[in-house]
Amino acid sequence: MNSGDLRSAALRLSVGDRLRLIWDLVRSLLGWDGAIESAAPSEPTLEGAIARIEKLIDQALAAHPDWDPGLKRPVLDRVSSSLSQSPDRWRAILAAPEETLLKRVSLWLVMETFSQITAEESDAEKAEFVAIIEGK
Repeated sequence: MNSGDLRSAALRLSVGDRLRLIWDLVRSLLGWDGAIESAAPSEPTLEGAIARIEKLIDQALAAHPDWDPGLKRPVLDRVSSSLSQSPDRWRAILAAPEETLLKRVSLWLVMETFSQITAEESDAEKAEFVAIIEGK
């Protein structure tokens, strides 16, 4: 079949058939399966904020091997509870730069460490610990 025969055959197709032919050609060239994906970013969610914090907790724990991996669950539970109280809080988490959040997560892990340490101490040891922190 020469190009003239191909052209005359194409002209005999209806407009709809031509469009389907072009569409099939484009899909095959792009390897597209026909599923249309949304180009708009997904809406921010509480779950997204918690997932971001969880990833940063894992990152902070990996950077500090001397920290107890058991800190992750209590910190994540506390943060989840706090974030669920206000959409503004988790939206701020999603908007914050990663470096800032990583510092905040590290601070939360340190605070949880101190909380666990003081939970195991007597009242006298806690008072001594508070005095040390206050510089007395």
